[in-house]
Amino acid sequence: MEPVLVVLIVFSSILALTKMNLDFRRSKMISESSNGSFRTSEIKELIREAVDDAIQPLMEMLEDREKLLTPSEKRILEEPGHDVASTESQV
Repeated sequence: MEPVLVVLIVFSSILALTKMNLDFRRSKMISESSNGSFRTSEIKELIREAVDDAIQPLMEMLEDREKLLTPSEKRILEEPGHDVASTESQV
């Protein structure tokens, strides 16, 4: 009976050490891989900043063009249901 008990203890110890080693490696891999990843909110903020930076020159150009409009052209653009495509075809 004693040899069976000794073998059981030895194999149990080996299995426990192997499991601890595998758990350690898994947690290490997870922590290393999560350091380089972004959260959804961080990605959304990065996209929002990139879009704002990209459209800023366009917005400035549009504001400059709007300053050049005559009062009658401004009224036409402010009318409800105004269609830019139909106005461009008239020009």
